[in-house]
Amino acid sequence: MRSILILFCFALMSTDCDSKKSLAAKQQKENSIIFIYKQYTRGFYREYHFQENGIKIYSKYGADDFEEMDIIPIQWTVSLNLLNDIDLVTINQLEPPSSLRHTDRVHHAELSIVINGNTFRSSNFDHQNPPKAIKLLVDHLVQMVRKD
Repeated sequence: MRSILILFCFALMSTDCDSKKSLAAKQQKENSIIFIYKQYTRGFYREYHFQENGIKIYSKYGADDFEEMDIIPIQWTVSLNLLNDIDLVTINQLEPPSSLRHTDRVHHAELSIVINGNTFRSSNFDHQNPPKAIKLLVDHLVQMVRKD
C-alpha cells in the first residue's frame, strides 16, 4: 500500500510539473512579438523574421530553408521602443510616399508585426522609402540585417 501511495505522489508531482511547463510555454507564446519585413520584385524575394532570439532570412517564397543571424539585445529593445510609437490599428491604411515599385525601379516592401498571434500588416511601399509613421522602425530593421 505504501509503494502505491509513493507512486501516486510521484505521478501527481510529475503532472504538476508538466502543467507548469505548458503554462510557461503558453505565456511565452502569448508575449511573443515578431517583425516580418518582406522585400521583393520580379525575380527577387527576401523575407526577414525578427524575433527576440534571432533573425531568420528566407530567400525563396514559401521555402522552409533559411539563414539565421544573431540579434543584439539592445537592437531588440530599440525595436520594441520604436514599436510603441506606431498605431497598429491604422498601419494598413498608411499611404506610401512614392510608387517607384510599380515601375520595377525599386523593390516592393511590406512590414508585418505579429503580436500574441495577431498580425498587423502595412500596405506595400517602396523598399527604403516607407511611410513616415513606420520609417524609423523599418530603417532600424533593415540596418540590423545589412552586411556592410
